[in-house]
Amino acid sequence: MKINFLPAFIFFLFSLVYAQKIQAQNELGFKAAYSTELESFGAGVRGVLHINESFSFSPEITGFLPVDKNVLLPGNETGKLETRLVLFNADLHYNLDLYIPDFNSYLLAGFNYTDVDKRLSGTEVFEDASAKDVLPLRESGIGANLGFGVDYTIRTGLKVFVEPKYVFNDLSQFIFSLGITASL
Repeated sequence: MKINFLPAFIFFLFSLVYAQKIQAQNELGFKAAYSTELESFGAGVRGVLHINESFSFSPEITGFLPVDKNVLLPGNETGKLETRLVLFNADLHYNLDLYIPDFNSYLLAGFNYTDVDKRLSGTEVFEDASAKDVLPLRESGIGANLGFGVDYTIRTGLKVFVEPKYVFNDLSQFIFSLGITASL
């Protein structure tokens, strides 16, 4: 799974470096998130690259805490299934004018890559090839994000944000995020 992080991390850094060269206003931040499909909390890193007054680009990486679940396998064997979820997002924000000081709202649409890693333990059936066929241990999906967000400027260069969005792919889910960004 570490190999999958490398291209996304390089993309994330390239986006920030490129925006720095074109002298755009950049933000970097952290967020807490909740996944409705996994029913787990997670944390992530987020960049915001302001293109102009109306549009901004936001790459982000979010990892969720592992979830353990007991599963029934062929032969009436039980095992423990640990599921890990990582999201890579690249969203375009369209900023809406609220005319309220320090508040900003935006609509978002973007690209998503979801990686799910499952680990099975506590059973001998797993060693048999049939168990691997019944339970896929690695899933990934490419999809789209749709949602909206609101941010509030606490002080110059520091914002808090709330962002619910729906991820459309084979592993569709609703993600709710709360975080903070700082200007670079």
